[in-house]
Amino acid sequence: MERPINLEEAKKIAFGVLKEIDDFCTKHEITYYLCYGTLIGAVRHKGFIPWDDDIDIMMPREDYDRFVALAKDGIGDHISLLYPEYNRDFFRPFARAYDSRTVLDFRNKKFHIDMGIWVDIFPLDGLPESKLKQKYHFTVQHIYRNMILANFVEQGARSFSREIVRRLLKVFVTNRVCRRLIKLTMKRSKKYSYHQSPYVAISVAAYGIRNKIRREDVAYPIKMAFEDGEFNVPNGYHNVLTSIYGDYMKLPPIEQQIAHHAYDAYWVKDTVVQEESDRKG
Repeated sequence: MERPINLEEAKKIAFGVLKEIDDFCTKHEITYYLCYGTLIGAVRHKGFIPWDDDIDIMMPREDYDRFVALAKDGIGDHISLLYPEYNRDFFRPFARAYDSRTVLDFRNKKFHIDMGIWVDIFPLDGLPESKLKQKYHFTVQHIYRNMILANFVEQGARSFSREIVRRLLKVFVTNRVCRRLIKLTMKRSKKYSYHQSPYVAISVAAYGIRNKIRREDVAYPIKMAFEDGEFNVPNGYHNVLTSIYGDYMKLPPIEQQIAHHAYDAYWVKDTVVQEESDRKG
């Protein structure tokens, strides 16, 4: 029987994945940065946001492409990589590194592939020069993203009209269509050169045009404390976070201070057996 993993244990496991990635990137001279809630956690809490176990990182396009190529067969003994070009049933347009000693049981999502507690890895890409083209770029990516999500998200939408749209999309966005949409999303995300663009962004995730940041704000990494280690954050981390969240130092209302992952995590059976054997030994 798999042993359940609680929130605090999940944080430790995700942190272990991050440390493995950090060692791997240091070894191969790959640039990465903490991002999204993980970056807020580093700046505001010196670690995880207390009610969350999520870890996200981002990499400039060239570093990202090198990372997914070098980590194709995994990192270390128990970190596996999911990437659409390697795993056709991984319906996300980015990479995900997970602890293969763990397994997840999703409550509101339909996945066709096993995965464990993870770290999401996003590419940073260039943007077109004009604001109109930037808006169009993010709008197309947003449409693709919603269609992809319709393929495997089972929970109802927030309004009746959105629920109708979700159900209609679910009929037409089959696995085959979803794979095509992911290819289109990934192709569009790297359409504009990172090094020739004054503005860059993660365009394969949520937040839309709020992801737009100045390239000079991610010119180089600086070290910042996160839990009991130090990890890379962008040199202009304040501008990066302000662009996405506004006043990121302000805590959300207490009712919003909840974890957003709709899954239960477990150690895989063989890991539980090995742990019990080690304790007895």
